[in-house]
Amino acid sequence: MRTLGFTFVSLANNHAIDYGVDGLRQTVQILDLAGLLHAGAGEDLAQAGSPVDVGRAPKRVAMLAVAVSASAESRATSSRGEILGRPGVNPLRYVPDVTVDARTFAILKRLSAKPGDDQLIVSGNTIKKGSQTAVEMVADEGDTKRILDQVRAARTDANVVILMVHGHEPGNGSPEPAEFLKAVWRALRLMRARAW
Repeated sequence: MRTLGFTFVSLANNHAIDYGVDGLRQTVQILDLAGLLHAGAGEDLAQAGSPVDVGRAPKRVAMLAVAVSASAESRATSSRGEILGRPGVNPLRYVPDVTVDARTFAILKRLSAKPGDDQLIVSGNTIKKGSQTAVEMVADEGDTKRILDQVRAARTDANVVILMVHGHEPGNGSPEPAEFLKAVWRALRLMRARAW
């Protein structure tokens, strides 16, 4: 890869933990020995979300990477004091925002442990009563805020910040990114307009 001119790779993808934590660590070791910079995975969430700087001022570029299509087991978690976080990828999760028509709501209401008049929970998912049935995927607020903070912090030392996103949503053959990814992009643009 170095002979082809590559200097950076993203480790944030849905296969980062296919061979377990040891496989991720071996991959990092091989990249380090080859002199390839990498981001998007690490020993905990702080390391997985840390930027890698490429170049020098005035042309310094900070590279960050996130994985949307990642299993729960492959997502890095935060370290807290003496409790070490789980190694893995820098995740951007999404959740379904479900609205159903009145007839479907009445049927689902019988399945809910805590039914409400306009909202209920079925299998851990919140379902709202509306005029028609629709499912929209929404980026996890905590992940979105954390990623915006990572970009903001990277921007303090870099002239350009590149956020690489690995995802399969809404589908591998889709020519357009998922709507929730567009929402994250709009939040990044808004942050840029305000702060930069």
